Amino acid sequence: MQDNKNLNIYLVSLKEGDIRYYSDDFYTTFMVCCKSHEDARKIHPSGRYEYTEKEWKNIVTEKEHQSTIYCPKNSEWVEPNEVKDLNVECVGKASKHLLSGKILLASYNG
Repeated sequence: MQDNKNLNIYLVSLKEGDIRYYSDDFYTTFMVCCKSHEDARKIHPSGRYEYTEKEWKNIVTEKEHQSTIYCPKNSEWVEPNEVKDLNVECVGKASKHLLSGKILLASYNG
């Protein structure tokens, strides 16, 4: 069983001045429940992709036992090598019913 006692809520956003903030079809900010700043950085705001050092791996497809599909480059969110540049701020403690990795809110310019 997952330990939910020490989870926080993090606000993750593009760094200030990032031109993609004004782009269409791109996430700009999201809130997520997890244990640390580093965990928050490695979560894709769509909830569909898992962080790897080279690319975002599609976890929804993996669960369905289909072939692995990766997030297209320059699509919807920063590249994995850019997660270190994201702004991450702890904004509170999570309720014990929330699970780690749960996206609570996401801002998407569609």
